[in-house]
Amino acid sequence: MKRLFIFAEENSAFNYVRAIKNTKIECEITCSLNPMECKNHSHLLLCGGGDVNPLFYEQEEYSCNNLDHKRDLAELFLINYFYKRSLPILGICRGMQILNVAFGGDLMQSVKDSTLHFAKEKDINHPVENVIGLMKNLYGNYSLVNSAHRQAVNSLGKNLAPLSFSDDRVCEAFLHENKKILGVQFHPERMGERGLLIYQSFLKID
Repeated sequence: MKRLFIFAEENSAFNYVRAIKNTKIECEITCSLNPMECKNHSHLLLCGGGDVNPLFYEQEEYSCNNLDHKRDLAELFLINYFYKRSLPILGICRGMQILNVAFGGDLMQSVKDSTLHFAKEKDINHPVENVIGLMKNLYGNYSLVNSAHRQAVNSLGKNLAPLSFSDDRVCEAFLHENKKILGVQFHPERMGERGLLIYQSFLKID
């Protein structure tokens, strides 16, 4: 039986749980730092949230909000735990960013054109070019995604390949060379039926 480990506070995970409720996979939601809680799970979901501490990608902080050092450490542990066991990982928004950091990449602490990617109290919708792989297979050469982020991937981590770019060349999705680690900068759980395709594809990975 596939079991999904969602690292989040339960009251902030409603949209993620709703997105996977029809996939016939068991899920556990926790923000506990007890590493052994994840040992019987087959998949890991890393959710959106505050910014990753720049200490973890060797930058001085100059444009970050809601830093949570303990969360960073816990998620980096989980990424290593699942990766070493060749288990699938999906990172959403912040989740994509910390995946990139875990594999040696760094982040833009502030995207150049914030009006394209972030607005208070709502998502921004914008097109992306899908250049290869999963995103192109699911959505074709171009698709519309939602966006709610101030930071983004800068230099890609080791063995991560870009799948999609926004008009200002921000990486909107990547895939690890093992084909089991996917990061998307947007929020598919808030994209209706189109977004569910991401979760369904991820949960099919063994």
